[in-house]
Formats: sequence, structure tokens, C-alpha cells
Amino acid sequence: MPILDLLRGGKKYRAFLLLSAPQSRFLTPQLWSSELFSALDAVFKAAGCRPSIHRREVTPMGKERPFGKLSWTHQGIEDWAFRDSGSEWLFIDLQLFCPSRGDLIKSGSFPSVYVQIQPLGTREGGAGQSAYGDALLLLLGEPGQAESAVDAFVTKARQATASPAAYRGELRVRGLNEFESVLRERFMYRGLLEDPFPNPARMRGKWDFLSP
Repeated sequence: MPILDLLRGGKKYRAFLLLSAPQSRFLTPQLWSSELFSALDAVFKAAGCRPSIHRREVTPMGKERPFGKLSWTHQGIEDWAFRDSGSEWLFIDLQLFCPSRGDLIKSGSFPSVYVQIQPLGTREGGAGQSAYGDALLLLLGEPGQAESAVDAFVTKARQATASPAAYRGELRVRGLNEFESVLRERFMYRGLLEDPFPNPARMRGKWDFLSP
């Protein structure tokens, strides 16, 4: 971990939270092949890093499904951007770390760019249906040249999924392990996605609603 991040208690990120319409999803091969891959790839290139992809699925008993190395290429989209693997598996989320998570573990540092996609169709414990399809969280650590690329990706993602709600704010992440649950614990467990439009005043940090 860089010494400045350690002294400051973690790393501060520019954050975007996008929520798709109930009938739409952020994770389909067609969407990524035609709309989103090139836009997010431009973010990674502007940040000067290459991402690693991590898809998490479990059985009802909690056994995690093993995935081989997933490739951030047009040819590899079909391997990670599909929605369901069948009734035996429960899709948890998709994560992208840039630089790769392996490099981050070796160096003890934080990602420059982090993306997490998680379904919101049914809440944990069967508490009801969400007003949205998926949540997409994008964190940018060093804006610089990547800032305009992120804005372009956010615009394209919102248009492609008819996103009814999107927010921009800041998040501080205190350790690499915290990325595993940042979307779930910061937002879902706090009940912020239960209403048609979350209340930015209830979110940790300062958040602004992005107009359509």
C-alpha cells in the first residue's frame, strides 16, 4: 500500500453508481459487444493499465464456481458477460480491477479503476423485488486523462440500459479486500436501493443525482 494512502486511511475514489431499468441488464454479451466494451476499454487505456476480470457464482450451499482466466478482449466477452449459468448457480457479481488484482496483491496498492456489476432482481432473504435490474459501480482513483473517458462510458451505459437513476460521488476504500463487498455493503445492506430513487442524503459521502 502506498504510504500516503496508508496515512490517509485508504484511497479516495471518484464514484459512479448506475442503476438499470428493471427489464434491462448491464451484463449481456450483446450489450458489451455493441456498446460498452470499447467505451470501458478507453477508460482502462487512459488510466494506463490492463484489467483482470472476476466473475462470482455460487451454489445454494455456497460452493463457488471455478472460472478459468477471463480475458478482456472482444473475443472473450461471451465468457464473462452472460447473465445466467443455469438453476444450479447463483450469480453474485462481476468485478474488474485495473491494474489486475494479482498485481495489486503483489504491490499492496489500490486499483486505478474498479468496476462492479451486481443483480438487484431480488433482495437477500427474499425481502422483495428491486425497482431496478442491475447496479453498476465504477470507481476512478486518478482522474487525469481517464476522467473524460469515464464520463463517455457512463453516458453510453445509461443510454444503453435506459437507466432511471445514476449518481456521482466519492467513496473512500480502506483496503483491497473491501472491494469484494463495496457495492453490496455500502448500498444494498443499507436499504438505499429499495425506493424508486435512492436518497443521496442517506449515502455515505457526498452524492449528486445525474440528470438524464
